[in-house]
Amino acid sequence: MPKRSIRPIFIPIGPSIAYVPLTKGQWALIDRDDAERVGQYNWAISSIKNSSSFYARRWVPVGLNTEQFPRYLHEFILGKITGLTVDHKRPETERDCRKCNLRHANWSQQMRNRGRMRRAKNAHKGISFRPELGKYRVRVTADRGRIQVGHFDSESLAIEARDAALLAEHGEFSRIA
Repeated sequence: MPKRSIRPIFIPIGPSIAYVPLTKGQWALIDRDDAERVGQYNWAISSIKNSSSFYARRWVPVGLNTEQFPRYLHEFILGKITGLTVDHKRPETERDCRKCNLRHANWSQQMRNRGRMRRAKNAHKGISFRPELGKYRVRVTADRGRIQVGHFDSESLAIEARDAALLAEHGEFSRIA
């Protein structure tokens, strides 16, 4: 079997951080101690449907047929645990795959850290303007269902109330943005 060509790993930042080149001129950030293992494969940039997220991934063949499944860089680095996913602590940095930005999470915790969907009409997740009241309604989704936080006169007050409710309900998995 011919030896696979290894793409270079660039290490411009210093002794502990490395860049992984992706397709379309993009890159991912990793810990330097993962560089040799990660560099054995070619990684591509991949967008997630109905989201503004981009991840690094490669395709892994399944069995002897032509079927393949995606293997994401953040899962490759942290390792998969049955029943858990790998979550980025700071979701706006999906290509930051350093261990300090990754954690294991169950599906419910992962969804707490999700941002506003691309097709959403409202500018802020969990906040909607109610024209009949002339106020902003804040609702937060938690394990026990949707929680009505209240109605507020201004968008800034609604954002503050939403952020406080998210922190109380979701803890370290809250996405305050």
